[in-house]
Order: sequence, then structure tokens, then C-alpha cells
Amino acid sequence: MSQPFNTIAEALENADNGASIYIAKGSYIESLNISSLYDLEIEGGWNNNSGVWTRDENLEPTATEIIAAAPAVLLSNAPHTFIEGLFIQNGLSAENSDSLHLSRSLSIGPVAVRITGGSAILTYNEILGVSENAGSGYGVILSNAAVIIDSNFIHADTAAIVFNAGSSGLVMNNSIHLRNLSNPGYGIRLESPLRGDVHIENNVLYFEGVSMTGIYEIGDIADKVILLRNQFYGDENLIFCHEINGNITDISKLGKGNIYHNIPPYTPCFETEGLPCMTLTHIPRPPGADLDGDMLPDEWEKLYFDDTGKYSAGDDPDNDGLSNIEEYINGTDPMNRDSDQDGMNDGEEIAKERNPLMSDLIKGGGIFIKAEDILSSELSDDAVQIRWQIAETSDFSSPVLDLKTKEYLNALTVPDMVLKADTVYYARIRTYDSAGNESEWIGSLTFKMPPASNDANNNGIPDVLEIDDETSDRDHNDVADVNQTDMKCVRSFGGDIAICLKAGENTASVDSLAFADPDMISDTENRPDEMPLGLISFRITTENPGDTAEVTVYFSEPVPDNAGWYKYDTVRGWQNYSWNTRFGDDRKTAVLTLKDGGFGDADGLANGVIADPSGPAISAEIFESGVFTVGTSGIVGMDWLYDGGMYKGILGIFSLRGMDSLVSDSAAFTAESLRRILTNTEDGYVVFTDEEEGARFSGLLGESKNWNSGVYKGLKRFQMRHGDRFATVLIPNSTLSDLRGGSLSKQPLFSLATSNPDHGLHLGQIADVNGMGNAFIYEDMGITVSDKDYNDLIFQITGVTAAAPALDDLVADKANWVDWRVSEKLGKKIVEHIEMPPVREETLRLSVTLTSAVPVHLFVYNPDEDECGREGGYIAGANFEIGGNSQQIFLPVSGEGNYRVVLRGAENGTCTLSIKSLQGETVILSEEIRRVDIKAHQSLSTDVAVSFKDGGPSIEAGTPQISKGADGNPLYYDFDGNGKIDDKDIEKVKSRWHSKIGEDAYDPFYDLDNDGEISILDVTGVAYNNPRSTF
Repeated sequence: MSQPFNTIAEALENADNGASIYIAKGSYIESLNISSLYDLEIEGGWNNNSGVWTRDENLEPTATEIIAAAPAVLLSNAPHTFIEGLFIQNGLSAENSDSLHLSRSLSIGPVAVRITGGSAILTYNEILGVSENAGSGYGVILSNAAVIIDSNFIHADTAAIVFNAGSSGLVMNNSIHLRNLSNPGYGIRLESPLRGDVHIENNVLYFEGVSMTGIYEIGDIADKVILLRNQFYGDENLIFCHEINGNITDISKLGKGNIYHNIPPYTPCFETEGLPCMTLTHIPRPPGADLDGDMLPDEWEKLYFDDTGKYSAGDDPDNDGLSNIEEYINGTDPMNRDSDQDGMNDGEEIAKERNPLMSDLIKGGGIFIKAEDILSSELSDDAVQIRWQIAETSDFSSPVLDLKTKEYLNALTVPDMVLKADTVYYARIRTYDSAGNESEWIGSLTFKMPPASNDANNNGIPDVLEIDDETSDRDHNDVADVNQTDMKCVRSFGGDIAICLKAGENTASVDSLAFADPDMISDTENRPDEMPLGLISFRITTENPGDTAEVTVYFSEPVPDNAGWYKYDTVRGWQNYSWNTRFGDDRKTAVLTLKDGGFGDADGLANGVIADPSGPAISAEIFESGVFTVGTSGIVGMDWLYDGGMYKGILGIFSLRGMDSLVSDSAAFTAESLRRILTNTEDGYVVFTDEEEGARFSGLLGESKNWNSGVYKGLKRFQMRHGDRFATVLIPNSTLSDLRGGSLSKQPLFSLATSNPDHGLHLGQIADVNGMGNAFIYEDMGITVSDKDYNDLIFQITGVTAAAPALDDLVADKANWVDWRVSEKLGKKIVEHIEMPPVREETLRLSVTLTSAVPVHLFVYNPDEDECGREGGYIAGANFEIGGNSQQIFLPVSGEGNYRVVLRGAENGTCTLSIKSLQGETVILSEEIRRVDIKAHQSLSTDVAVSFKDGGPSIEAGTPQISKGADGNPLYYDFDGNGKIDDKDIEKVKSRWHSKIGEDAYDPFYDLDNDGEISILDVTGVAYNNPRSTF
């Protein structure tokens, strides 16, 4: 730097990227905070002699001491920082700082060195993890980091080196000393999942104390740990390596040159007569150190270059984009551009976060594709989704896979059975922005699947899993399973379990069948806790493209009673597929229902082929109640039936994916659930907002006041993930603005219940109204303080299965509870509606659709004069829906009669009215279409005569017009079109008296003089049929 400074902190404040800071010898009582700088060089051990800076050739770190509270040195987002020659009291911590190089320094503290994110090189240091507290004292702790730890002396009281999840690296040529008498100690501790391999070679690990373990592995990571030529020193109690398979006490089992030296048990000395004592231990240095100090081990250099001085660490003799030190870190061949011979040089694979030592394009019969491998140009910054296509021809005329991801996904693993062996494929992608606009097809990738070397007879079953037992007849048809053309059978890898898959309805053939290991899937979100058989991968051909097909799985042993069925694919992740699975009474069969191109099909195409990796699964359910599971359509319908609470609040739904881990942290759980409902995605939605809408039914269910107000917005539909679990949350006394701003006045109330009272999720916050699983009632205060009258908020839900306590069970011990379901007229009306049977193929219905670019409101009245529309829905089984410029009402038809359609205009305009009679969801039996001109404040009506001809309802309808009285005069304010202006019409405007623009009760249709307020003049105008507008 250009000038000397009084403190290190002052020098850092004035430093630019790429600066060098020379620190004079001495003690500095200050911390080094290095943030958002890069290429910084910090060197201790300098002498400032009258402005002339020199440095001793033999660097002594203790001459430049940094003393501060832990950590004394803190790096944050400071890549390529070089630190040398410091004595760091209370440790160094680096966060997200790539390529940190700490060299020839002494760091001491409870955690001497901590690396979080990024990468680091630690060379020629003394690292002392010491603490006065039992169970503390760590040398190096790594989290989500890649490191080289080379030629250091590391002492620790508890653990010398800790690789937490997401870490990888090289530990080589170090002397590691562990001394602990009161707690277990570990030389090197590794935690799954690691990001890559941990290479541990040529280290001395010297143990003094009790309960010592050399290498301690947590999780299934044995295949990621490489132990070569290490020397272990310890007494007979030393455990050399602890794996998931148990303790290994015979060092020869480790192999590969690892040596054990037995030493006498450690005996500490004790102070006598107030005099301190010190135990000195000679810790051997590992052989084969880096004598030339170029960070490349001499033996490695001789292996590849035959000469330790031929190339430096920064050279790249094979021109693959990796320097020699990077080749060494990654274990690649510095003289071979493509170490794994997969067609991509080592530097490219590292840049694309691939394994350069494994041909990783092909994975387990599937293919792993990254978007950047396909791209011919850069992806747009506004891309939020990707559509993937794979085909056998370059024109993509008949894709074998066509998937559009629900979110931006920069890589895709095609499930096992989608692609055929020994076949050339082409892949391409296109992107979508947040508005749904799609790009052109971007780029192309050509690849070839390897031959099916493990299926010699080409029968779709791996040879190692073949079954030749001709005595087994699991479907009891007197034909051996292995001799049936519509059935395939395999055994598990251990041979102790067998399964068969048999074609069922709409299944032409079973083409292939195998077991797959679910542990190979890194995605853990929504993953079941146990899959006793692993994944069952199969491929079937359907009778016709798009068919819904069935297959039956036969098991040699019963599936556990608590097992359901889960499936996995890259786009949708882990899914609970129990909804489409029927287990036999003996649990030795399961019938799966699958739709080609839909649920249960991994390729996303109605192409006559269904590929499905799935299997029996056990999932520990934290939530005991209040959970909803999305059905096969993925569409959840919700209808707000009743608002009986004084609080104006919000009801939302949110996916439970990943929420299990937050349940013990109430604040985090609440924050994440509220975040999700605001996304308006498959993660969550705001369903009802009291400040903006009203419920379907108005009236009293035991309350003293009708709390319902606002426009009824009808049945709402939400796209969720098939098989996903979700919950509801009621946010009392809050608006959307409160929710978005995080200023809630009341604690959100969740439908969920757990067995742990500390979670604050209690049974009884919601109840199943009638035990049918389609309507639920919320208490709008926390269940621990509520009145438990269960008349606050009722909603109906479709497209799900639900787990919630029945209302009858919750009120069974309340002798004074008034059952509004039978005691109140309105309650009976609500129950009648929710107990209407669902629409089936034979169900006869009337459909009325209004399409208009201007505000016109649709209402339908049945022969009993029950109304359905934006002011409520009192026709049992009817649905009112709003979408874009259209409104639609569906209502059941049980007999002949006259229905009435009413249109109310809020502005002048033209609209289209379509009336149909339907059978089931889609069959149109008859249809009437009318074009209607309407004016503001005008009510038009027409009768729809329903009669039965040829076994189904037929309809006759006129063009809507202003109704007339018996004297033939127009009735301008006959709002319900019944041919008279009566109390019902007057009440509609009277109930809104004194309301103004912006208030819940205000409706511009009833503001007859357009003055922004519904006044006495509007009321009297209706009462006397005195038009205040020009009709």
C-alpha cells in the first residue's frame, strides 16, 4: 500500500481490491474484518526501519500477534485472500470467501479455523483448537466448503478436522494430535451428505486420552472417503474408523497402506506444590512432505511429471483449463485433458459442477442433463420455467419426453425407464417468463444411451434380478408367474424379496421391471422416511395413448400396514401416490392406477408409454390432524360457506413440503407459511379475504348478529401438486395489507395439530362438519381460549382427502352445545348443500354462463325461489364461479319446472348468455344462446323451462327483458325478476342504506342516482318503482 497506517483496521478501510498489507511485528489488540474485497494479500512479520520495509527470511508467526474476541480474523465475501505469518488469538472464520490461502500462521482458539462456504487452502500452519470447556476445542470446522489441508500441525481437544454436510477436500501430510480426557474425541469427523470426496492421505494421527476415534463417519458416506497411507498412534482403546456398518477395530481392514502404532495409555501429570507441569509429546511428521513448497506433493509430481521441479502449481500442461494444483485438488490427471473419458475435458466439468472422475452423463439407466449443455445462447434473465423435450429424431416430431417444470429448473434427471438402451436421443429446451410468454426452442444436445449390457436376453429385466422359479403363482391362475406374457417378476438385490407386475385394465404389456435405490436420489423434500423395497421402476405400454391404465403388483411378503405408496420424478419431486393405490386385504397386492401423460407417468406425454419409479413407503407424520392431501387432478376447489365471526380475517392454504423441520420453531413456521400463501403458486394461496368478499350463506347460527358482508365470489379453484399435503391458516382481524406488511394483530390459527403442546398446534381448531371430509368449520380464536361453539367460519373443499376430527367428537362432552346443524333453518340449509352427492356421469345439471366485458351480474332462481349468484348461493348443490369476463352457475336438475335467470347491469353494455342442460361434466343435451343489450341499474330476466324428453332434460329460454306487472307496466326494480316489486327487492337496497363507495356493503348497481352513496332516495325509488335512471 502507498502509506503506513496506525492500525490494521485503518489499512483495511483504505484498501482496494488487489492490495497488499504488510504488518509490522508486534501485538495488535484489534480484529481483522475483511469484507467484500478480493485479491487481498496480508503478511505479518515485517520490519519498518525508517520507512524501509523488510522481512525476515525465516518467518516467525508469533512475532505478529492479533488479539481479539472470537473470531479475531473474519472474512466475508472476500475471495482470493492470502494471509501469511500471523499469530491469530481466538481463531479465524471465513464465510463465502473462495480461494482463501492461510499459510505459515499460528491460529489458536476454541475453533481455530472455521470455513463456511467457498474454498480454502491451509498450508504450513499450526492450528490449535483448545478450550477450557469440556466438549469444545476444534481445529478446523468446514461447512459447505472445499479445502486443501496440507502440511499443517493440528492439535485439538475434541476434533481436529470436521467436515460438515456439503463439504469436500484433501487432507494430506498433516500431523494431527488429539488429547482429551473427559469427552469423546475424533481425529477427523465427516457428516453426510458430502459435496464430493474427502481424500485423507499420508497423515499422522496421534491420540492421547479416552474414547478416541480416528475417522468418525455420520451417515452413508463410506464410498466418498478415501483413506491412504495414514499412520494412527493410540492405545488399545482407539477406534480407528467408525462407519454406519459398525466399528472397525482391525486396522488391516482399512488397507491401502494405513498403519497402526500401539502406544502406552496416556498418563497426564498433575501440579505439585503449586508448580505447573507440562507433558511433552513428540508427534511424528508424515513421510513424503512437500519439500519444494510448491503445494504439490513430491510423490504426486514424480508420478505424473517424473521431476518435482518440471512444472509449478499454476501450470496447466494438458491445457484442460485446470492448473496443477486444481488437478491435485480434484484428483484428476494433469497430463490427460479428459480423465473420465466422457468427451468433456476436466476443466469444463469442474466449471459445470460435474465429477471429472466419473462419466456422469449417464446415471442409472437415465440421463442427467443441464440446461447449459443444450444452450446455443444465454438464458434470458426473466426465465422462470423451462420446457424440456427429448426425441429419437432431430425434428422432434414424436418426443418421448415433454415436461414443463413448475419452476426454474436448470437440470433434469430423466427417470430410469423413459429412455431405451443403445438409442440415440436429441434434447432441447425453451423458457417461459413470469407472464407465460415462451421463447423459441434453444439449442440442441445429442447423446446415446449405452447398450443394455446387464440384460442379455433382452426381456426388460436385469439379469442379476431374474427369477426362474416356475412354482410361484402369485395371481392364482394356475400358470407360473414367470411363464405369463402379461407379467414380469424380479427379485431384490439381496434376493430375499420378490415382486411381480401384471398388466391390468388398458395395459397392453409390461415392458420392463427393476428395482432402484432411492438413496441415489439427493432430493429429500417430501421424501418418505423408509422405502422397505426401494423404488420399483417399470415401463408399460397402454392400449391407446392417453389411457388410464391399471397394473397389479404382487409381493412375496406383506407390505407393512403403515405403508402407503410414494413415487418420484425430477419435475414434481417426491409425491404421495397412496391416493391411486389399492392394497389387498393381505397387503400382498397393490393395484396402481396410472394415466398416460398424466398422474403416475414420468415422461409427461400421452404417447402410449407409462414410465413410473415408485414403491411402498412409510412416512412418519408429525401432523396428526388438519392435513389435506391433493387428489389426482391437482385441482383444489374451495367455497366459503359461512362467516359467523366478528373478526375480519384471511384464510389461506400452504404446502407442507419441508415444513416438518420448522414445526418446533413457531415463529419460523408461521413466517414461512405466511410467505407461501402470498406466492399464489402451488406453494400456497390466499383463498378468502374478509375485507374484499363475503360468504355464500348469510344469517345466524347462534350469534346475535349477522357478520357476513361483501360480495360472494363463489367457488374458487387452485392448482396444487398431485399427492402434495397442505394445511389451512386463518389470520383473524387482518387485511391483505397487514399480511404483506407483516403487521398482524392476531396470532394465525392453523388447521394442524401435533402431539407436542410446545408446537402450539392443537386438536380442534378446525372440525369436519359432518364427517364426510368435504366441509370444515374454524374457530376464529385459539382453541385454548375459544368458546368452542364451532359457528365462526365454514368452508367446503373438493379434490382432496382430509384428516380432521369430526365435529360430533369435539362437542360430545359439551352438554350445553347447541347443534346449529339441526336447530337452525340456515344450518339445515348449509348441511343440505354439503351433503349433496358429487357430480357423476349420470348427474343431470343446468349450466348458465354469462360473458360480458362490462360489469353485469348473473343470478339464477330455482322453482322454489332459492337464489344463486354474487349475493349468495342458497340452491343446494349449485356452484357459482367467476373467471375473467365470465360468470357461471351450475345447478342440479331433479325434475321439470321453471328456472329464472336474472341479469343486473352495473354499466351499459352487451353480453352473451348461454344456457345448457348437461349430463355429468361434459355431455351437452341441449343449449340456448342469447345476445343481450343491458343498461346500468337495469334488471332483465327470462324463464328457463326444463322438461324431460328422450330421457334427459331439454330447455327453452327467451331473451332476458324487464319484467312487467299484471297491468303490463315495466317493473324497473324487480331485482329478482319474479314479476313484482316486493319486500325482497326493497330489502336488497335497504340493507345497503348509508353505504358509500369503498365500503363492503356498497354496490354501484343499487346506487340508482350514481352519487356514490346509497341513500333514502334510492330506497324510495325502488319502493315506488320510480326509475332514477334512463331505461
